[in-house]
Amino acid sequence: MEYNNSINKAMEQIKTEHVVPKPKWEFALENVFKWILFVVSGIIGALFLLFLYNSLADADWDIRPRAGLGILKLIFLILPPIWVILLTISVALAYLLFRSTRYGYRYSGQSAFFIVLGTVVVVGIISFFAKADKFVGNRMPGMIPGYGQAMLMREEMWLHPESGLLGGVVTSLDKNARTLTVRDFQGGEWVVVPGKDFKAPRLILETIVGKQVKIIGEKTGEFQFQANEIRPWNERFERPMGPGGPMPMRPMMRGRGLPIGK
Repeated sequence: MEYNNSINKAMEQIKTEHVVPKPKWEFALENVFKWILFVVSGIIGALFLLFLYNSLADADWDIRPRAGLGILKLIFLILPPIWVILLTISVALAYLLFRSTRYGYRYSGQSAFFIVLGTVVVVGIISFFAKADKFVGNRMPGMIPGYGQAMLMREEMWLHPESGLLGGVVTSLDKNARTLTVRDFQGGEWVVVPGKDFKAPRLILETIVGKQVKIIGEKTGEFQFQANEIRPWNERFERPMGPGGPMPMRPMMRGRGLPIGK
């Protein structure tokens, strides 16, 4: 009896309020729109996840004592809070959109969350190998909140030559003198010579000039620096392309000056 009364009340409400059912095409269009927003939210979340990962991976944790930074202070310097906030918002929005689709409501809240989180992580991994973060960062840095701040903070870490940390762009390389000229992030021109135990990644002459580098060593005079180690600014240098593909890299050089072909 109670069930019948509920049905009757519902029917009466439909008649009174002139409720008209939505056409199928409207439901389909709404569902497609939700999936599009879900994909966009997932991609944005994946990019910010990738930005956070790269910032942590390229943080040069071993130079922290030289820079006089604690672990927490270093993390706060290299990770803009806005990235964490936007990642959280993107994942939350993707979760709500997924749950509102015709398939998402079938899953429990916990299962739906892990599906969304897993999707964001997978897209982030794909974006990592596709170098999507570098593509976006190089072409649209002004459109990424906190990107400029993160770059400035990272550069600031390598503006301490008195503590043995020098960063900048290699402007020239002298084969005969085996020296580099490096312009730091404040415009200063440094002459860099290799130290006794000098080491560097697999660099060749064609790749090091014009590249940003991180140098660990010792300041020996006014704009004079002795390098014990040179690191690429990013995770790795790009291999220059020759007629037959990537040009070969020279092996790591130790104690023999800069990697210059003889």
